[in-house]
Amino acid sequence: MLATLSVMVAPVLRAQLAVTADVATNSAYMWRGTTMTNRLVLQPDVIATLGTHGWTFLAAANANVEPSRYSGALDISERGGTAAGVAEVDLWAEVTHGLGIAQLTFGTLRYVFPNSGGLTAAQNTLEVYGRVALDAPLAPTVQIWYDTWRVNGTYAEVSLAQDVQLFALPFHFAALQGINVSQTYDARENQGYFARGGFTHTDVSVGSSVAMGTVTATPSVHLLFAGDPKTRAISPVREVSSKLWFGVSFGWSHKFDTPAANTGAAAAANTVKP
Repeated sequence: MLATLSVMVAPVLRAQLAVTADVATNSAYMWRGTTMTNRLVLQPDVIATLGTHGWTFLAAANANVEPSRYSGALDISERGGTAAGVAEVDLWAEVTHGLGIAQLTFGTLRYVFPNSGGLTAAQNTLEVYGRVALDAPLAPTVQIWYDTWRVNGTYAEVSLAQDVQLFALPFHFAALQGINVSQTYDARENQGYFARGGFTHTDVSVGSSVAMGTVTATPSVHLLFAGDPKTRAISPVREVSSKLWFGVSFGWSHKFDTPAANTGAAAAANTVKP
């Protein structure tokens, strides 16, 4: 037997790693048109992305934090009014690849409710989702989620967006339509998110951004038009046809250029030949 060691040198390519951290303070927490907390919330998140060879990999986590105990008669609280604290944690990962003018994304999203009241571990669930975003006027985007644990149903959104410069400031205008495909509430199973199929809500928003050193402040205002009865509540005793919520996010990001060796078989090999 003759053993030989072969080392082949391949060109070094570069992958780009980016890390973003944000903390938002919002007047309420709306999830797909439904009021989850109707008072002030804090929503921190951390997002890491790695782009290489035309692919982008993303891993992220965020939370909904109720900074005070919301136990009043008019309060809606994910923690059920038990105490202040973290009410929800979301963990997700996705991969995106460009195909012509389209960006195709596939991902998974985990919801965790660490509460003793309100939404508890019994509501924990997992979704898989896909998204198609077009590099075209108004940036049309379609996204579909499938709940694989609690509801075993589908929800979709269609959105448009446009960035414009006004008064020397960047503004972001967006409109989103939610669609319940098969997540209608079933009283026998005690699961489901909406009262009926079809349009759930329409969200029209405007935001801007202001750089403050290494931090960017992003205020936004949302006007939500409720379609599904489940999206109309703004308190335990009041329902409306439209809801206004607003907030500001403070974000920091940093990009790292990371050398990445060619992943092909010829990059480096220990070859044993007879």
